[in-house]
Amino acid sequence: MNRTVAIKVLRDAYRTDPKFVRRFVLEARTISSLQHPNIVQVYDFGQTQDNYYIVLEFVEGTDLCRYLCSRRVLDVNQAVIIAHDVAVALGTAHRRGIVHNAVKPQDILLGRDGSIKLTDFGIAMVFNDTNFKDLEPEWRSTTGITLGSIQYPVPEQALGEIATPATDVYALGNIIYEMLTGRPLFDGDSPIEIALKHIHETPIPPSQLNPNIPPALEEVILRCLEKVPERRFRDGSSLARALETVSYTHLTLPTILRV
Repeated sequence: MNRTVAIKVLRDAYRTDPKFVRRFVLEARTISSLQHPNIVQVYDFGQTQDNYYIVLEFVEGTDLCRYLCSRRVLDVNQAVIIAHDVAVALGTAHRRGIVHNAVKPQDILLGRDGSIKLTDFGIAMVFNDTNFKDLEPEWRSTTGITLGSIQYPVPEQALGEIATPATDVYALGNIIYEMLTGRPLFDGDSPIEIALKHIHETPIPPSQLNPNIPPALEEVILRCLEKVPERRFRDGSSLARALETVSYTHLTLPTILRV
């Protein structure tokens, strides 16, 4: 098609493991079913000999993790715009019965053209879809903190419970908190210590670390970070609408990067 693409391949160590192959194929099928400007698009996937591959949209720019390393604390409106677009992407997945299950800054791509795209559905949970029922038992036994991000666990994941759209809402709330304060929600000397803090400890209100955060935005962030999933926004779309009400400029971020 004469276009630049990214190609994701399964590591040699995993391509002979049926479970990893099944997960890789599920990721390709999952993303290819999601068509949205804020989700990295899949153009093709398949197998050649023993090599499994996914052909993806190429996003020229950087990811949010690297961007935060160079900026530390983002402008409030910039953080809201990024969070809003990711929430919209999650809402699209949630409507299709898909939970990302491991949202972290590395999965949020920031394009030179101002685009914001969510990627890496490698351990997504698929529910309410009969096409994936044969994979559910395997998925349910392997989800959780061991496959998620150590720095970005969600209370129910740490407790071994099933992921829901509210799981992604918590994870994005965690990222919003870091974008606006320059520090993770909780930190510790081990993954277990961090996970326990997410389960039991109350977050420091972000406005105490950044007085520029308006009260309405802080309320949205703290609702995302409720320990009980039912007290959060129910899905990405609900969170996106809440962020729209606290934004004081148009939700567009042209040429966010100069890299």
